[in-house]
Amino acid sequence: MNPAELANEFKKFFQIATEPVAILVSDREMAGNRPKTPSLFCELVRKAAYGGESYVVTVEDLSNYSTRVVLSFDEPRYVDLYPRIKPAKTKSVLIAPLRKADIEPDIIVIVTDPAHAMLVVQALSRSLKKRFEASMSCQGSAIAGEAVAIPFMEQRPNLTLLCGGARELAGYSADELALGLPYAAFIKLMKESEKTK
Repeated sequence: MNPAELANEFKKFFQIATEPVAILVSDREMAGNRPKTPSLFCELVRKAAYGGESYVVTVEDLSNYSTRVVLSFDEPRYVDLYPRIKPAKTKSVLIAPLRKADIEPDIIVIVTDPAHAMLVVQALSRSLKKRFEASMSCQGSAIAGEAVAIPFMEQRPNLTLLCGGARELAGYSADELALGLPYAAFIKLMKESEKTK
């Protein structure tokens, strides 16, 4: 299946209203739609999930320093941060609805509510043949760290209950959370969903 078909099948099977969001972390500068002003990473992910918007961000496009470190645009200045992508060599990050992605992403971020996340976690546990274990602190840059960096570095799905910035500044509601899956795990999830149709 191509990315558009995968996105449609995912939304249909799990009855999730938002778009699965493709994230590609690159050590090269990619061309694409840049945010008009420096923005929060979590806000751009939300715009992709709900509004179908696509962005390529560089270090100048991110308004939050800790997110720049978490996504490996910069090394930490004084103390190390966890989670973060290491080493710091990122030049650009693609954020796009999966249906619009024209290259294979590293990570899929799913913004949803707990009831729909439960269905995804159940199918993930079956497809990966192991329990789903989440790692989170919800203390800042949660979408970047807990939904992108952990799945990227540890090559395993993760869940985040978000952080105050995501809720207060980026518009996430009280009943939303996010799942981050390596693309390979997303493909396994979709193969499992095909079996249970």
